[in-house]
Amino acid sequence: MRCLIGGPASCFVQQKQWNKVREARENPGDALIEEGYPVHEPRFTRTTVYAALVTTEALQAAKRQSQDGTAG
Repeated sequence: MRCLIGGPASCFVQQKQWNKVREARENPGDALIEEGYPVHEPRFTRTTVYAALVTTEALQAAKRQSQDGTAG
């Protein structure tokens, strides 16, 4: 996981969102993309992120490709 917040982080993801990316994560060449809100939780030793959007690079590429095909 590439983390843009500058260090290790724990990420909380809703089950509904995780179900969308679970199978896609079986591809080792794919990268998980988590967008959310970093917070300081005293009970954890690292930054905590509450995910608002979870996807993968491959799912984003497929979505772009299908939108390009239907746009014109």
